[in-house]
Amino acid sequence: MRAPFDGVICSLEVRIGEWVTPGVPIIQLGNLAKLRVETTDLSEIDAARIHPQDNVLVTFDALPGLTVQGTVLRVGNKSAASSGVNYTTVILLDTIPDNLRWGMTAFVDIEVGQ
Repeated sequence: MRAPFDGVICSLEVRIGEWVTPGVPIIQLGNLAKLRVETTDLSEIDAARIHPQDNVLVTFDALPGLTVQGTVLRVGNKSAASSGVNYTTVILLDTIPDNLRWGMTAFVDIEVGQ
């Protein structure tokens, strides 16, 4: 089996000797050197004011005292399937902290113009 990029196996859904069904994911591969933050709770009011390349400050519950700068990559064109009207926003981090792991809780502060 070959992956389309270098990465780390984050989850393995099968064991040796198991049969698998075509089209069913068996492995989750991640490039931990290029982690991104994905929010799912950007309100419709904020989504109308946010644009790609807006500056962002990100903090992490697991890494107290650390603030990382980043930029907005994209804001979803359709509201996310959840309660309320919220949009998924993807943030690119300027630097990846050494102890940051996939799935850690982040707080995102997006700087918007007036």
